Amino acid sequence: MELTSQGLFWGLAAGFGAASYSLLSRKPVSRWGSIPVIGMGMLIGGVVLFIAIQAWDVPSGLDLRAIILLGIIVFVGTIGAFTLFLQGISMVGPVKASLLACLEPLTAATLSAFWLHSGFSITDIIGFACILVTVFLVRE
Repeated sequence: MELTSQGLFWGLAAGFGAASYSLLSRKPVSRWGSIPVIGMGMLIGGVVLFIAIQAWDVPSGLDLRAIILLGIIVFVGTIGAFTLFLQGISMVGPVKASLLACLEPLTAATLSAFWLHSGFSITDIIGFACILVTVFLVRE
């Protein structure tokens, strides 16, 4: 495996972000609830990214159907998922919630096999086993 310094940096940054997201959100969620915390986080992140990527420059091929589908992805896949995750953190704690979140790739792969009739290779099965073993070894 070859790992560049840029890849290492972004991997560590993603890990730090995921850990701090789970640990730092517990107190605000218990005080104000998951919806206001998600709302403020997404508002701040949205404003920063809106300016950073110059989102006012909309691609010309974006029709009404694409905008509606994009809205569904944003509301269900982002707002809904993060709200449920933060609610789960407040219910079971950050460690257990993060361990359960590790099972997301297995769920996605299993659902894609079910709905899209895709198959698994031996490498996929080994990866699934590694994820499951890690979750069981780290649990409290």
